[in-house]
Amino acid sequence: MSLDFLTKKDRRFCAIIQARMGATRLPGKVLFDLGGKPIIEHVVSRIQSCNPDKVILAIPVGTQDDSLAFWASDNDVEFVRGSEMNVLSRFKKAIELCDSDYFIRVTGDNPFVDPEIVTRTVKELQRENADFAVMEETPLGTTVEAFTRDAFSHILEIASLAEEFEHVTLAVWYNTDKFKIHVINAPSHLKCDGLRLTIDTQKDYELACLITKSLAGDLRTPMLRDIIKYVEHNPLVKRINVDVEQQLGKVLREKKSKVIHSGV
Repeated sequence: MSLDFLTKKDRRFCAIIQARMGATRLPGKVLFDLGGKPIIEHVVSRIQSCNPDKVILAIPVGTQDDSLAFWASDNDVEFVRGSEMNVLSRFKKAIELCDSDYFIRVTGDNPFVDPEIVTRTVKELQRENADFAVMEETPLGTTVEAFTRDAFSHILEIASLAEEFEHVTLAVWYNTDKFKIHVINAPSHLKCDGLRLTIDTQKDYELACLITKSLAGDLRTPMLRDIIKYVEHNPLVKRINVDVEQQLGKVLREKKSKVIHSGV
């Protein structure tokens, strides 16, 4: 699919990538090598391929994250630094540097974030005049969340729980009556039940390395549709990390499921 999915006008969005070195389960993972370059570089380059106005890394303050800031400086990637646990405040700093009214939230441990999903999600957000948009039923680690500047301002106003400051869009799912949420049904070629492509643990990393080595020998990560075809022909592959439990809590998953299946 061509990355001209959006018009030039539609492309006026900014991408904020949250990343840190102090991950609990796999410290330093965003700078782990994947096919010859660090994971964060895969994330940034895939988002840049969607032609956003800006890509900004939101990095914690602290010596353990200096190496990530050095990487950003060396690669001409704009970044802001702030509280490690108050990720919402980091996003606020980043958004203040942008002129756009539309934003996507990306995480630095998702090297297979898919450009087709990014462009579709931004376009759907605008077309539906929604506050918040997300595509569901894609493999974990391949999608993004899109939201408006006004929606983010509202999140800042209503966030009160510690977890709402740590997880930037959690307040949206805790207050679904206060936002126009648009859930996008993923096309069949972007679905693969049980496939986990985010990197939280060593098993996740092993799977990412296997996929990258099998499908891409030129320092680029493969597109999601190619990964899905590979997994369909090699079904044992996704069992490598099938037992990894996602840290985002059961309550939130239930809330999201309720919204998604209510036809919003």
